[in-house]
Formats: sequence, structure tokens, C-alpha cells
Amino acid sequence: MNKTTITVGSATYAMKAKRVLQRMKIRTKLVKVDAARSKNGCTHGLEFASEDFFSVVMGLNNAGIEYFIY
Repeated sequence: MNKTTITVGSATYAMKAKRVLQRMKIRTKLVKVDAARSKNGCTHGLEFASEDFFSVVMGLNNAGIEYFIY
């Protein structure tokens, strides 16, 4: 299974995003991202199955959570 990672601005937003996606029955994993590899300086993110990408994007957009594709 391929995985996709998105980054968010803080650990708080990562946990909020995880809760939003859990309510949508999307399994995610909180991950720490290497700041040197992150283009926007974000160091917290979520990893999920690539097949859930569009659902994740819709869920985060609806919740008003800003994210970046890692």
C-alpha cells in the first residue's frame, strides 16, 4: 500500500486533523517530518493510504485546516 504524507503547521493542528479524519473513518498516523526536507518549515504531519487522498483533502478543507503535501 502506498502512503502519502501531509504536513501541518504545528503538533496541535496535526492532532486536530487526525481527529477530523478519524470521524471520517480514515486511518492516519502522526509523524515527525525532518525540517530540513520540508519546504515550508512544518515538522508535524499525517501519513495515510494514498487511496484516501481526495477524502483527506476534502475533510481538511472543510475543517479549515491548512496543509502541505510532503
